[in-house]
Amino acid sequence: MKLKEKIIFTILFIIVFLVPIMGKSNTRIFEAVTVGLIAAIPEEYLYRGIVLGGFLKYLKSTKLQNEKSRIIVCLVVSSLLFALMHMSNAIFDGTLNTLCQIIQTFGLGFLAGSLYIAYSSLLAPIALHFLLDFEVTISQGLDQGPQVTVSNIPSYIFSSFIIAAFYITIGVLILRKANYNNLLNKINS
Repeated sequence: MKLKEKIIFTILFIIVFLVPIMGKSNTRIFEAVTVGLIAAIPEEYLYRGIVLGGFLKYLKSTKLQNEKSRIIVCLVVSSLLFALMHMSNAIFDGTLNTLCQIIQTFGLGFLAGSLYIAYSSLLAPIALHFLLDFEVTISQGLDQGPQVTVSNIPSYIFSSFIIAAFYITIGVLILRKANYNNLLNKINS
């Protein structure tokens, strides 16, 4: 990692991780770390390691036009499965909050999958997932999501699409610079 990248990473780490915990109780910090670890490690192992990795291995023998097409198909399908898994949250969060979460987690799945493909490792997707879950828990606690009134439902859904589009855009930018061969060789061996 170059010095410029290390500086940017350190600044982002301070903004994303350290600033939000200032003034929070030890209980809230413990909750955030616990939720981050419980969600990030198994979900990333399952959806990026097993599902995305399995799709990439399985689709190597298909007749999709090229390797990039196969990777995108695998990435989209695994992201969709990851998003749909969050439907179970409707019991606690309600239908609208869950719908918005599904939209956002599709984008997050795409970004996490892009990181997995680019770095041939689960470490970056786990770190990203942990930080996002940590942030949500540190800011909201274990309570339900924001209460939405009928008048702001369209803006709430629209903002979820904007967040998903942001994640997908970053994922696409990462994929443009990714070396697919490292991961594909690792999976196929």
